[in-house]
Amino acid sequence: MIIPAFAARSLPRFARASCRAGPRLASGRNITRFAGAKRGSDWAAFHNGRSAHAYSTTSPLQDDILDIVKSEIDVEVSSGNMEMPEELSDLKRQLTVNWKIVDDEDSATIQLYLNDKKVQLSFHCQDTVPDPLEEEEDDMEAEDGEEDEPASDVRFTVTQTKAGKTLVFNCITAEEGVQIEGVATSKQDVDAIHAQQGTLEKSSYEGPEFLDLDERLQSSFYEYLEKELKVSSDVTDFIAMYTDYKEQQLYTQFLKDVEAMVS
Repeated sequence: MIIPAFAARSLPRFARASCRAGPRLASGRNITRFAGAKRGSDWAAFHNGRSAHAYSTTSPLQDDILDIVKSEIDVEVSSGNMEMPEELSDLKRQLTVNWKIVDDEDSATIQLYLNDKKVQLSFHCQDTVPDPLEEEEDDMEAEDGEEDEPASDVRFTVTQTKAGKTLVFNCITAEEGVQIEGVATSKQDVDAIHAQQGTLEKSSYEGPEFLDLDERLQSSFYEYLEKELKVSSDVTDFIAMYTDYKEQQLYTQFLKDVEAMVS
């Protein structure tokens, strides 16, 4: 039998059991990695031991899907993956001094608004950028029998709106804090810019290649992000950590939705 691809996904790095320290963030915080079973690893035992559905109104295929999904939900709930890690909870509370954090439970995009300024930050919990070197290391570890998931950098967009124009920074979280991919200006609606994850209209000038800018201007943009727009290492740590937590919430909800649709 071919096991569906999602049944082989790794549990998130914030799982409460069998954990080890992962890469350090800019502030020195560790991203915790889960070194235990893969998602779906309990399915075979569960499936082989399940009782027959003598009077089931579902097909054998539906029963198989439901068994896998229910087993996955049980694993996610029993492992404590639905709870926000204490370190992330503390960091979120610290950020609310300067930022208003908006997280719609049905949305994969998280919005942050800087108090008293027309500054907005957004990121999508699946818009990650895997490090090729970490992928190679992960492949080597997998050959040695280790099963952990490498940390990924996360893309995010920061905007500042003034007099009908918006300054747009497209960035990536990085070990040193933040990496700027590009800077542009736009007259587009700022909410539309964030809805498109920082992508401007096709007819718009997307700004110069950032690395082609004068190095002094590049440095000034980094300083402006940190000092004027308050995009500190705490903010980038929050983005990296919250991405894992949010993806876990949505993954579990996905399983529950599949269960409701298939049954």
